[in-house]
Amino acid sequence: MAVPDVHGVSLPKTISGYQALPLTALPFPNIVLASTDDPYCAIDRAEYFAKEWGSQFVNMGDLGHINVESNIGEWPNGRNILNKFMDM
Repeated sequence: MAVPDVHGVSLPKTISGYQALPLTALPFPNIVLASTDDPYCAIDRAEYFAKEWGSQFVNMGDLGHINVESNIGEWPNGRNILNKFMDM
């Protein structure tokens, strides 16, 4: 499930309970997969978060908000990225 930009103007009012995202390097290896047309987090914001977190960043193209409702199914491309990440 993708994390929404809680300060983004397109975050629906019905989504609540999220706090501001930390903007410091995470203490573990990580990767951010982002979509160019995510209605809850612009691609440039996702890339900014990845930079602040010390994350590897991967632009996945047009997938909408990456979650179970995005209908990407088994998502072999995502599985391949995860496998490569786990092998690092």
